[in-house]
Amino acid sequence: MVKGTRIPVDLVLEELAYNPDLNELFAAHPALTIEDVQACFAYANELTTPTPARDIASDQSSQNSLWPLNSAI
Repeated sequence: MVKGTRIPVDLVLEELAYNPDLNELFAAHPALTIEDVQACFAYANELTTPTPARDIASDQSSQNSLWPLNSAI
């Protein structure tokens, strides 16, 4: 949820993905501010930016998916 609203972050991002017109977004959701939209993008960036912990988990899952191949190497 966007802080101080009942608007889900994914709704904001989805609406902007289909129509990047901020004026229309603000007309549909008057409680939103430009700072809220920036916070939504920052949150999405944080979730999609690799971190060492995510890299390790990704490496382990890819190794597990190649398990029969790994044992032959």
